[in-house]
Amino acid sequence: MPETTLEIPAPEGLEYRHYQREGIEFASAHDRTLNGDEMGTGKTIQAIGTINANPDIHDVLIICPASLRVNWARELDRWLVRHHLITVVQGSQAIPYETGFDPVSYHQSSTVNVHIINYDVLTRWKELTHGGTWDLLIADECQALKNAKAQRTKAVLGGKGQRRIPAKRALFLTGTPILNRPVELWTLMKYLDPQGMGRDWFKFVKRYCAGYKGKWGWDVSGASNLDELQAKLRDGIMVRRLKKDVLKELPPKRRQVIELPMDKWAKEVMQAEMASLELYEPELDELRARVEEAKITGNQDEHDEAVKALKAGKQVAFEAFSIVRHATALAKVPQVVAHIWDVLESENKVVIMAHHKDVIDAIRLEFEEPENEGFVTTLTGDTHMRDRQANIDMFQNDPKCRLFIGSIKAAGVGITLTAASHIIFAELDWTPGWMSQCEDRVHRLGQEDSVLIQHLVLEGSLDANMAHKLIKKQEVITNALDGADEKAFNVDYL
Repeated sequence: MPETTLEIPAPEGLEYRHYQREGIEFASAHDRTLNGDEMGTGKTIQAIGTINANPDIHDVLIICPASLRVNWARELDRWLVRHHLITVVQGSQAIPYETGFDPVSYHQSSTVNVHIINYDVLTRWKELTHGGTWDLLIADECQALKNAKAQRTKAVLGGKGQRRIPAKRALFLTGTPILNRPVELWTLMKYLDPQGMGRDWFKFVKRYCAGYKGKWGWDVSGASNLDELQAKLRDGIMVRRLKKDVLKELPPKRRQVIELPMDKWAKEVMQAEMASLELYEPELDELRARVEEAKITGNQDEHDEAVKALKAGKQVAFEAFSIVRHATALAKVPQVVAHIWDVLESENKVVIMAHHKDVIDAIRLEFEEPENEGFVTTLTGDTHMRDRQANIDMFQNDPKCRLFIGSIKAAGVGITLTAASHIIFAELDWTPGWMSQCEDRVHRLGQEDSVLIQHLVLEGSLDANMAHKLIKKQEVITNALDGADEKAFNVDYL
């Protein structure tokens, strides 16, 4: 791509990487764009940058998986340079997102109105999605629209009497433009490039899907002329960069906090968390006050007793919090599993880390199917010594083994998992050092990619607050050990 010349404003303290500026300029120059950058390269930031670069964009609809709604809202609030109103659709409710807008640090111009909705509820919100013409339609993880017969696809792209969502511009995002076969691109091409590659189905499938008419109709399950297909996509509507292409611009580690939405069970668990916090916080505050009073009076015996009482109080609170955090970890397993499946659509191998054995077992059972033999392997404190290295070797060397699930303590030291460059924490540990040790199972000698680290937490939970604090502590440790090299560390929220 040529050198970017477009003015792309960013909030104070944030900046776009060079290849992200190229992606923003590409999207700004096209009414329909497919951003196929590999996962972890910052497609979300490029999408928001496209809004920042085009002051004529005011009304934006973002469609994404349910697990990413909150994180889209967070990133929009973080990166948008204009006054903004963000609404998140959750089931039957449209909930305003509380932004941290500061008029002093933002460009003074017209408001950006953003609605965020997940694919699963689109058919219930036609009055919203089809109520007017959007300035920009963003479809995240747009591979979800590959099946033209699916209700979600019809709700977005139209079909059989259904209108497509009206939009002046469209920006579709996916790390996997082609999941299995080139024919899966057709639905997107018909919408994004109707006068080009999406103009003639027969021509498309014969040229790129090795299509032929057999005894039972057209067979379009094959692939042909793939180099030409890539070249035409890039010359037309698609921008795509792999991590290896932009590795010099990426830090060795990128940490993300992903706040998952809550179902009914998770909400009940969250209420227990808050009740536990309300129960112990006043008592701990009183114990802390006693320590401070003893410092003022200078009575050493009173000070020692106050410190002892505070330590005991903290231990009791810690044990109580650990119980409710365990319940929270179990409650979010369905959302964690859904996120892992999404990631596996674009990553060959993924490492999952958790703390409790029942959490690990619950995740493992979702992937351990007869037809998926060898798909997942585990390593916990219960794994027999003779099986540990065999499980590691299977993940490292067997292409069928795509998922490694380990406990933070048992799998956090002394092993190598460099077959993956993506690690997901389904649970957190109180100690930053343990988390860093786990990260370094993937980020170590032999790793050729930048490592993406994701912390999955429930929105508004103790873990959500803890995750942000944990990453800040890891940043301090990293800078203390390695120097404050900006490429040594990076934090995102999506």
